[in-house]
Amino acid sequence: MTGERFRLLVDDAEAAWTRLDTAGFDATTGTLDAALPCLSEPTERALLARYHRLQGLRAFGVRDSTRARAAFAATRRLEPAAGLPTTFAPAGHPLQAEFEAVPIEAVTTERVPKAADGTVSFDATVGRDRPANVPSVFQWRDAAGRVRTTAYVWPQEPLPDYPTAKPGRARRTLLLGAAGGAVVAAGLTLTAALAADSYDDPANTCDDLRRLRPLVNASNAGAIGFAIAAGGTAVVAFVVPFGE
Repeated sequence: MTGERFRLLVDDAEAAWTRLDTAGFDATTGTLDAALPCLSEPTERALLARYHRLQGLRAFGVRDSTRARAAFAATRRLEPAAGLPTTFAPAGHPLQAEFEAVPIEAVTTERVPKAADGTVSFDATVGRDRPANVPSVFQWRDAAGRVRTTAYVWPQEPLPDYPTAKPGRARRTLLLGAAGGAVVAAGLTLTAALAADSYDDPANTCDDLRRLRPLVNASNAGAIGFAIAAGGTAVVAFVVPFGE
């Protein structure tokens, strides 16, 4: 489906609502929902705001206040100055209150995995920040910029499948370094323990014991240092996103 065809369907659905044509509104919005996954072009935020508004109107019509408010908040997130025209609902109508019920400031986002190929976008904005508590229009575009997937996703709904990036080389290198540091720390701890046991050997002279003391102290200090470094490296490997 082209962006222009999408626009015409949105026009038809809005016209049906304003003339109180319930059957026509239901039919047109149903066609929109079925056609959206076939949208093969990026589209502008203003048009998507109108589509969110239609979703809010549908939800209001079936008395689903939670979804209606979420969809209306998604509309106002894209078009903060947008109101609900009086042709849709006269002043004082309960629909006007539903439209303004959720403050835009209450909309939160969550980070989604990086695409291994191309980019992802939400509501025509390229990036990995998905609106978490309002619906959004998700699109994945391949490296050539072609739209390969389009979907309307409500909060808590899983995103459509798309190729995601695997952990990067930097993370693997850090994890290997952490493992190596842990092995060295274990070896130094064992060395310190064996040297300490030699203190109890009656065959050792005072000179032998004086030579062992620095070895024990150095091994213990080295083991502690390597253990701290390994732990810190592992934390960095798991916490830092490295662009994923």
